[in-house]
Parts: sequence; C-alpha cells; structure tokens
Amino acid sequence: MVKKAITHLKLDQANPGKLQKLEELAAEYQRVAQAYVDWLITHEIHQPDKYIPVPEQDIPTRLSDRWQRCAWQQACGIVQSWTSNGRKNPPELHHVCIQANANVLVIEPSRTVQFDFWLRLSTLQAGHPVRIPIKLYRHAKETLSQFPKLCSGVTLNQRDGEWFATFVLDRRGPKA
Repeated sequence: MVKKAITHLKLDQANPGKLQKLEELAAEYQRVAQAYVDWLITHEIHQPDKYIPVPEQDIPTRLSDRWQRCAWQQACGIVQSWTSNGRKNPPELHHVCIQANANVLVIEPSRTVQFDFWLRLSTLQAGHPVRIPIKLYRHAKETLSQFPKLCSGVTLNQRDGEWFATFVLDRRGPKA
C-alpha cells in the first residue's frame, strides 16, 4: 500500500466563529498533549502503549474522551521518538499540531461546487460540531485522482495565525 499526503490545505474559507471554536479546541488540546508528554516522562514511561487507559484523573480537561485519546496517542508518539533519538531535554510543544482521527473529525465530500470537502470537527461543546470547508488546489485534485482513497485521519496545523489541514491518501498496489 502506498501512502501520499496532501498538505497545506488552507482552512481560510471558514467563518470567524468556526475558526474561534477551532482555536479554543487547539489551545486545550495542546495543553493536554503537553501534560501527557510531561506525565509520561515524569513516570519514566519511555515506550508508552497508546491503547492503555488515559491518565484522566491526573490531568483535568474539558476535552471529550475521544479528543483525550487523540492527545494521548500523539503524546505517546512524541515520547517514543524522544526516547529512541536519545534526547535529554524534555520535548516542548511550541506549534499547534493536532492529529485527529475519525472519532473527532470526519471528512465529508461537498455537495456543491463551491467547496470540495467539509471537515466535521468535534468541539469543546458536546453535540455542537463545526463544519469547516476545504477547497482543493489544482495539484491536490490531481493527487486525489491518482490516490482516490482518503484515510480517515487528518492533521491540523497552525502556522503564523493560519490553519492548514493535511489529508492522507492511500493506493493499493506495489510501491513504485
């Protein structure tokens, strides 16, 4: 199976209210992911299991259980990388990077020509998701035609005040 990423999908078509909900979620997500990284290092768990129960009692949060699981899995990956690279200084999350799975973010095809996709994103308010529109650029459309199967995970990044999504696609068959 061959994987391909479509990066730098701007989220600039969303209205300010939706982006504010994303900002609120991102701030709490980053705080919790950093707390999980710190917790794992403090407890000297250098090869964490991302499927064990999340230490919710130690890190109070407004994140849903599903968002906490995403933050926990991301923290486990960060600590595993930190350990395997022999680093000494504990990792600090400076840039907002959210690794979302299908439990908290769903890619929906658009039914209009204005947008190509919508991201249905769970927020800090249970039962009140936001839908953020995505307009693909030309090269992204070409890549999607070659790799038509979208994976369910999406990465959301914020750089210089702008939000971007990354889609992962896969194509069955031998590697080139």
